[in-house]
Order: sequence, then structure tokens, then C-alpha cells
Amino acid sequence: MKQNRHIDIHLAHTQGFCAGVSVALDIVDLALQHYGLPLYVRHAIVHNDYLVNHYTQLGVQFVENLDEIPIGSRVILSAHGSAPEVYTEAKARQLDVLDATCPLVRKVHMEAKKMARRRMQIILIGHRGHQEFVGTKGYIPESLCHVVETDADIDALNLDPNQPIGVLTQTTLSVSDTRRLIDKIKQRYPTLILPPEKDICYATQNRQDAILDLVKTCDVILVCGSKNSSNTTRLYELAKEQGRPAYMLESAQEFTDAMIVDAAHVGISSGASVPQILVTQLVNRIQASVASSTCHQAPSTEADVWFPLPKPLRDLTDASRPHGH
Repeated sequence: MKQNRHIDIHLAHTQGFCAGVSVALDIVDLALQHYGLPLYVRHAIVHNDYLVNHYTQLGVQFVENLDEIPIGSRVILSAHGSAPEVYTEAKARQLDVLDATCPLVRKVHMEAKKMARRRMQIILIGHRGHQEFVGTKGYIPESLCHVVETDADIDALNLDPNQPIGVLTQTTLSVSDTRRLIDKIKQRYPTLILPPEKDICYATQNRQDAILDLVKTCDVILVCGSKNSSNTTRLYELAKEQGRPAYMLESAQEFTDAMIVDAAHVGISSGASVPQILVTQLVNRIQASVASSTCHQAPSTEADVWFPLPKPLRDLTDASRPHGH
């Protein structure tokens, strides 16, 4: 039964697919179009269950280990990045590799290799077990790598202050997420060498900034995305930290009227790997629950941002096109 009232729906100005996710999905689409099946993807191409299910229905096979793939087959490496041994194993198995690693993640890998060549002590900030973190860690010799996820990890650091110390971060944490941890590390190790700020994921920061804009005017925040998505989870946490009721929804079917019962202004955002259709479906569900509504959205800060395809696919299509997911 419809609630007899009007609500304003405010969509985060920047949300949904970032350029890294968009190009990763383009790679899968073009591989299917030009090469067909069988097609394998190591790990979820991006952390969104809707998209993984979509490609599974098209015949794409997702695996966690390359030994699950027949020798000589074609494999796409996920947007989160892969450790060096993955490439070595792929070559040994004569796999045709299409690399969908986000260019920003690849830049962090290059920084890791540079620091390792200089034999720097490397502090790696991120979530243990996250696919991107595991990939980046693979570029750092075990003897040089010091993992920081919490304040307790910083307290446990035992580094030589007379030797160079560098820090790298998981890109989906963003500048604001890591600043406090880095400041605390610098108190103990003032000569800490920071990564170039351009290596930090602009998309994660932009989406968090958009959440901070939403909480200024909205009574409740709804975040679309999968629970295994680091950047989506952070959007949900950020809204709650700002004192707003917040809900994380994997699909519109999870929405209930109770979530917005006292809200006149409802804010909606979505993680960097969430397709627009999921947000549209949620908006439709909300609109169906009230007598009237108005939807608002300011222009995205990323309207003109895109990344080029890897060379094998660039040769098959027009690399100058903007991504169209």
C-alpha cells in the first residue's frame, strides 16, 4: 500500500561504474564478441554478484586458480590485479591472457617494484585477504613487507629508522581512509616516503565525497552494492559515521518501506562496480511505495574519465571510444 506523502530522492552525483570497472567489463564483452567461448576469468571480474551472475549466464567461467583452466585456454585477469606468480603460472600453462587490471592498481604495483629494488622497508596498508591487497603484496619480498590494517598493526611495527621506509595503500581505501593511519606511522617514522597521491583511487574518493554531500540534506542513505565490495562497504560505513541511518542493498528486492518511513529526503549511492540498472530498480521500488516523488542528481565529476583497452583488444576495436556501460 502506497504511503500518502511526497519524498525527494537524491542520487549521489558520482556513483556506479568507475573507469577501471568499465574497461574491465568492456574487456569481457569484447572477448566474448571476438573470441567467443570458452572464456575464463580468474576471480570475480569486479566485486558485484549481479555482474558475475550475468556473465556466468553468458557462459563465462569464473575460477580462483589457474590450474582449473585447460592448458592453452583464454583467461581474463580481474580488475583487482594479480601477483607476479599468476603471470608466471599463466605462461607455463600456455594461457592466452587478457589483463583487466585497473591502471591505478598497476601503478601501485610499479611503485612496489621500485621500492623493492631499492630494498626499502615497505608498509602496505589495506585489508588482508582482499584480492587487490593480495596482488600488490605479491610484488613485495616477504622480508621487506609490513602489513598495516589497524592501529594495533602500527604499534607492532619494528622497523629500522636508519633504513628507507615507504608506504603503499590499497587503492579502494582512498586518501581520507588512510590519512589517519599514515599520520600515526609518520609520528613513529618521520622519514616515511609516501606514494604519489595520484596513485590513490580518484573514484573511491569521489564516491565518498558524494556520500558526504548526501548526508547534508538526506534523512537516510541507501547504498547499492555487494557486501564483498570494499569500496561499497566503505560508503555504507561513512554514512553511518556521519550519524545517518544507512542500509546496504544488494538488490532492490531487499528494500522495505520501513527503511524510509520517517524520511522526507532519501539519498542513494552505489559502489564503483554497481551497474546503473540496480540503482534504477531501487528508485522504482521507492517511487512505487509513495504517492509522489522527485528525483535529483547533480552532474558526475567523472563524466569524461575513461581508460584505454589492452593492446590485443585495442587492435580489434576503436580505442578512442568512451566506455558505454
